[in-house]
Amino acid sequence: MAGLVLGIYSVIILGVYFFQDWIVFQSISLKGDYDYPFQDAHQEIWLMMPDGHQINALHFTTNRPKGIILYFHGNRGNLSRWGAMHKDFTTRQYDVLIIDYSGYGKSEGASSEEQLYENARVAYNWALQKYAKEDIIIYGRSLGSAVASHLATQVDSKMLILETPFYNMPETIRQKVPYLWLPLRFKSQFPNNLHLAQVDIPVHIIHGTEDSLVKYASAKKLHPLLSCTTCFVTVEGGGHRNLSKYATFQEYLEKILQ
Repeated sequence: MAGLVLGIYSVIILGVYFFQDWIVFQSISLKGDYDYPFQDAHQEIWLMMPDGHQINALHFTTNRPKGIILYFHGNRGNLSRWGAMHKDFTTRQYDVLIIDYSGYGKSEGASSEEQLYENARVAYNWALQKYAKEDIIIYGRSLGSAVASHLATQVDSKMLILETPFYNMPETIRQKVPYLWLPLRFKSQFPNNLHLAQVDIPVHIIHGTEDSLVKYASAKKLHPLLSCTTCFVTVEGGGHRNLSKYATFQEYLEKILQ
């Protein structure tokens, strides 16, 4: 019996290592001629990466914008889904740029931690040509929280907002597979804990208590890294995909974006 248990455990460990890219990057492709269905004012654009491949993005615009939100989405799907997230910001008079990471949607290339960081930098450089740095707000959701927090260590911007962030990726994997011992270094680290220690702009975190994908406790460990003690907002009963439906979320967003 002990041998069987050890064998199953070993298979789980090997499975996590061999399929870690699939676990982290759950991309869904789109055909090149796919027409995004969004009715609000927007433009589909292409951003050139340093290695020559292009990533796809949507730029939503408003009249007399207060600034721009650089929105970095979660690990699953593509812009056909994530583009709808612009409404929380365009209704508050902010333009929005949402990119699909390399390998997602129509974007070319392959996904990796470093590649996503480069995607974010290219998006920022594009925004900087059209907006003042003090009008750029970096926003990351779930996996995008680590992309956003890394970018915030590299560039100047107004603030950093993280929705459903995690402490780091290895801890998140262990939470999904209890008692998992990882003898080798996990390829994707996405260390929000290390990034936030280097960020010197205002940081806001919003997380739900009933998040089944990224445990509330994981995000709570980031709280001591914030310079503002009231900038960690708890959404009671909120899950991983529905925070925008809660008044607590909308009221706090209104407060920091007014």
